[in-house]
Amino acid sequence: MQFRSAGNDPEPWKPDAALVAQGIYRFTRNPMYLGMALAHLGLALALDSLGALLAWPVAIVLIDRLVIAREERHLAARFGPAFEEYRTRVRRWI
Repeated sequence: MQFRSAGNDPEPWKPDAALVAQGIYRFTRNPMYLGMALAHLGLALALDSLGALLAWPVAIVLIDRLVIAREERHLAARFGPAFEEYRTRVRRWI
């Protein structure tokens, strides 16, 4: 809802019209990835799956280094100082 109210499409491959820094984005720059990571961990624990539990930190590192880092370079280029200020104020994960 926050993306749509800012004029953005939540699909990540579509360009953003505005930087969203309200709501949950005041606490974490990546609430969707954080939610997926916590769901992965919760399922690994609920299913008592050692493989899924061991894959969890690998998934976190890959998302952090490959996906989020790339998205943040794009946002810095697109929104400049506004994104840099947001990045210094709000943590990447939590």
